[in-house]
Amino acid sequence: MSASESSTRTAVSFDLLAISIVSIAIVGISSAPVLVAPFVRVSLGIVFVLFAPGYALVSVLLPERTAIESGRARQITIAERLVMSIGLSAIIVPLVGYALHYATLRIDGAAMVSFVGAITVALAVLAWGRRRLASDPFGIDPFGAMDRTKAFLVVPRQRRETALNAAIVVGIVVAAATIGVTAATNENGERYTEFYLLSGGAETEGAVADGYPVEVTSGDSAAFVVGIANHERESITYTVVVQLQRIDAAADDRAITERVVLDTFEVSVDSGDSVEREHVIEPTLEGEDLRVTYLLYAETPLEDPTAENAYRSTHAWIDVTASVTAS
Repeated sequence: MSASESSTRTAVSFDLLAISIVSIAIVGISSAPVLVAPFVRVSLGIVFVLFAPGYALVSVLLPERTAIESGRARQITIAERLVMSIGLSAIIVPLVGYALHYATLRIDGAAMVSFVGAITVALAVLAWGRRRLASDPFGIDPFGAMDRTKAFLVVPRQRRETALNAAIVVGIVVAAATIGVTAATNENGERYTEFYLLSGGAETEGAVADGYPVEVTSGDSAAFVVGIANHERESITYTVVVQLQRIDAAADDRAITERVVLDTFEVSVDSGDSVEREHVIEPTLEGEDLRVTYLLYAETPLEDPTAENAYRSTHAWIDVTASVTAS
């Protein structure tokens, strides 16, 4: 292999290799947050998600130095690639978030960075293959820095292009640093708890937000799955009060005419974590359209727990029929 061929091959793969290594490093940092200061970790993560996945996708879509525009080949500048990288990253990252949400997977900073990192590495590998097949592949030669520096000092056009590239990079770094400082020091962000009911088994993948038991025979039991997701930025031991309520459907305010407490239990959830626990009830009232109400308290419940004084509440409707005894 000649020196020129070796240099060309290095140029074709250097940026893709670098972005893959950076992706793996960032994923490692996000997985071990105690090893890196919050400001540094957040800043690196933001720079990464703002640029890396988009750059890898641009490399897949534009493996060659030139593109056909109005029937003529035109060279794509590094500045244009940087701008397109940021724009595509702004599309890729939200799509990853939506995918995690609809896949019912945990969504947090570490998960986002891990999935974006995996996508970036996969796109970089695909881009490398595309460049290998290109007639005039784009690449960045790490050993040509001195020549580019000389060209910057001599050629006005290249000087303008380099200045634009530098301005874009500086803008990204400044924006990331600003957001990083805010994210690392802000203590006033939204804090909340998700509270929900599912049907199915908590230990399986069959728990879903519908298909609740609708008819129960008196003396039998019905199972629900109680879900709690803690976004309060601190570990909390929640208290759940379970009530069976009879509702006056004819009244305008659908007032509660009778209620009994079926159970009270505690659930400890770490900050940023979620818990789904199967809970079995044994109805003690009979009738149609009885409401099984779960009341969530982040502190000790009041003596008269209601949906109005609970931190969160959720419910499901059931019919409880009298058991038939054999004569």
